[in-house]
Amino acid sequence: MKFISRVMLAAFFTSVCISGASAASKSLECQRYTDPTPTSPVQMRENVYLFTLHADYDSKTLRITLKDEPKGEKSGAYRFPVAVGDWRIIWNSPDDLRAVATITDYSDNPFDEPVQIMDVDFARVSVNYRETGRFQEFNTLDTAPWKYECYRLD
Repeated sequence: MKFISRVMLAAFFTSVCISGASAASKSLECQRYTDPTPTSPVQMRENVYLFTLHADYDSKTLRITLKDEPKGEKSGAYRFPVAVGDWRIIWNSPDDLRAVATITDYSDNPFDEPVQIMDVDFARVSVNYRETGRFQEFNTLDTAPWKYECYRLD
């Protein structure tokens, strides 16, 4: 009888550990888009990029996967600037509902920004994306037309 209760106890603790490990990851699906232009005949989102964010707190990585992108021009202001792949989580909240990740991407273009930072809030279901580290002209301020909308997957 003691053997059966020990086996059941071991199975219980194993299931608790496995469910705790799966709680160490969070996922979002996001859209990056621009609002329609005032002259657009259809008032729908334009330049829609669909991507997923998967935070794995055990390996301290944030995986970004591009699922869909608009047809047509993919350069200049209308290219997907977020580096696809594994980012390094540099901070996360104690409840794992918020993470800040970074990636250093050195492209061939010296005017690209090599450091990218993403703040992902799984509780509010939002992302904040910033780039830094390139030559900039400080007498102009460019505002990005992009907006983000996300949904929880877990």
